[in-house]
Amino acid sequence: MASISFEQLTLLYRHIAFDPNGDRGKLSIASPEILRIIQNIEGNDDVAADADIAVLDDVVTLQIGQTISVRVGPPRTALGYLVRDFDGLLDTPEARITEPRAYFVIEGSITPDFDPCSASLATYRKILDFTRLVGEAAAYLDRSNRELIFIKDGKFSVPLTYKAADLKRVIVADADAILTTFADDIHRDQKLAILAEAVIGICASQPAGGRFRHLIANLGTINEEVRNGYQLFASSFSYSKIRNEIEAARIDYLNKIHKTVIDIQTQLLGIPVATVIVASQLKVASACGVEFWTNFAVVVGAWIFVMLLGIAIGNQWATLASIADDIARQKAKFQRDFAALSDQFDKIFITLDGRIKWQRRFLAFVGGLAVAGALAASFVAYRVTNAPLTTCFSGKSPGSNSTASPPVTQDAPKP
Repeated sequence: MASISFEQLTLLYRHIAFDPNGDRGKLSIASPEILRIIQNIEGNDDVAADADIAVLDDVVTLQIGQTISVRVGPPRTALGYLVRDFDGLLDTPEARITEPRAYFVIEGSITPDFDPCSASLATYRKILDFTRLVGEAAAYLDRSNRELIFIKDGKFSVPLTYKAADLKRVIVADADAILTTFADDIHRDQKLAILAEAVIGICASQPAGGRFRHLIANLGTINEEVRNGYQLFASSFSYSKIRNEIEAARIDYLNKIHKTVIDIQTQLLGIPVATVIVASQLKVASACGVEFWTNFAVVVGAWIFVMLLGIAIGNQWATLASIADDIARQKAKFQRDFAALSDQFDKIFITLDGRIKWQRRFLAFVGGLAVAGALAASFVAYRVTNAPLTTCFSGKSPGSNSTASPPVTQDAPKP
């Protein structure tokens, strides 16, 4: 890989007096560093190819203080761009979207780190900021074709076509005003939509090729359209209206939370009813008779009830989780749209979170109560049933034998 950087080339460019065509000039070897760079170019074909600089004078030995004629061409693109003027810079790939990393503009000796920054460079950078902002408002930014694409009654394109002369028509204060409007994130989506409408409205009457030039020449109109549109949007938001919307959302969420219990209230009322039934139906069973099977059926029914109630509680638990996620999303959106007022309404969201936690504790308590009732029924049934369980389920009565004894007959008394 050639051992030369664009910073080294820039040092050479700054000491070259370019001719009007920009492809030749006089290089002043004013320092040891410049001497080393030009010697490196002259002594290495790869470096010379990357730099595209050649000494034209027949000089035996290069020395500090000499002024030599050189031919200067564009360096390897990966190193940077050498352009004659600002229009040349704008014609480089993506220069109307992103400032190139390394470049040298012969007219004015402008570089990215040029200090003090020239007016043309400052305006160019401001237009790049504006372009990125409009790119957010557009449907998308087509980098390959260098155009902004909007969607309204079909495709509406704004090609990023402008020249250095157009930058002189830009009023930087208007660009700053537009960028300042979007400096915070409050209602950013709405402001971007307003900006998109303003851009389409201003450019609609222009031919496609001149739309962006017309746009940057009328930044004051854009700023006014955005400001008026946003004021109209913001006028529909007052403290009382925001408060009412939040209160309405709070009531709606509370109703949804309470509904998680109302939906299973029939099952909840069944808990004491089932307990009474269990208590009244259990009988003392000393054999595998009706009392045993009644106790068994009551206990099985109690556990089936617990299982069905558990399914219902699980469904309501999932519903509460969904409500909690929705509340979190609404809270994040509110904090983003009304950041200045968010602290005043945090208590409402805290209350809703607390209500969901209480409801979950209640559902857990109900489930635990039902399980406790079923366990109690099982224990009581076990205590009042004296018949052997294995014998009853095998179908054999306790004390039964496999063979029956023959009947005993008595002889008649003798006379």
